Amino acid sequence: MRKAEELVKKVLECKSFGKELGISGTPAMAIILSKGSVGIGLVIEGYWGRDMRKLIEKIVTRESGLFKL
Repeated sequence: MRKAEELVKKVLECKSFGKELGISGTPAMAIILSKGSVGIGLVIEGYWGRDMRKLIEKIVTRESGLFKL
């Protein structure tokens, strides 16, 4: 859980996180999901549903195995 919290902190501190992922928009809020497995989701302006899932997958891929969904 500590790694998840550190990533959330990192995401909130980085204003250009969306640009790094190739997505326009700014992180509005970071959410830790901990039901069975640890995952992280970002609520980004204009991104919901399937787009949200793609975004989470990008973050998980980028952090290479830190989180499993």
